[in-house]
Amino acid sequence: MEMRPVGRPTFAGAKPRLEQQLRQETAQQFVQRLAASSRVEVFLAPPPGEPVASALR
Repeated sequence: MEMRPVGRPTFAGAKPRLEQQLRQETAQQFVQRLAASSRVEVFLAPPPGEPVASALR
């Protein structure tokens, strides 16, 4: 993996399809994909008063 200078994030080295996927993906989708593709368990806490199902949307 190529190291890049800190403070200048860039997608220059990424494949175009991956770059497009990263830009279109929301944070929620990223968390769900990360939880589905790894052994890391991600716990989403709903806002106070909200049903648990609302945190999974």
